[in-house]
Amino acid sequence: MMQIIDNLPIPTDEDWGDYSSNLDLLYIYNKFNGKSYLQVYENFKRSPTECCFELYYMPIKPFQYYTLALSTYILSELFTDVYKFDLVNCFLWQIQRILNDKPEYITPIWNTIETTSNKIMNNKFFADYDDQTHGEQCDQISKNRLAYKEHHKF
Repeated sequence: MMQIIDNLPIPTDEDWGDYSSNLDLLYIYNKFNGKSYLQVYENFKRSPTECCFELYYMPIKPFQYYTLALSTYILSELFTDVYKFDLVNCFLWQIQRILNDKPEYITPIWNTIETTSNKIMNNKFFADYDDQTHGEQCDQISKNRLAYKEHHKF
């Protein structure tokens, strides 16, 4: 998994577009721009909810790069138990939101999203808080998969 993101270039200023005309995007740009996936792990660790929210407002290339970074972070299990509930729920919610609003952002990275979703569904590390919460997360993953299929009918 990390090999995928290791081979991707960090988004450039050009990838961010006209970030200076939007104060929210400027804030996000200043927080993420030029940072490798390893460098943003600290952001994910400190504030998973805020970071997931910020991903939504990124242009497509930064969104894809930093969503892959978030997926890699989740798969690494480097975060503490305190944050895993927020992190996993925010990740799943974010995927649903992007699938509904900007499905073209997800298509190139869907296989990684699926890998992360499968780990959330099948790994005891994510399932040990309570059965109801884990069941709700599995339901959200199923909804995300259906939304993806709906947007990618052949």
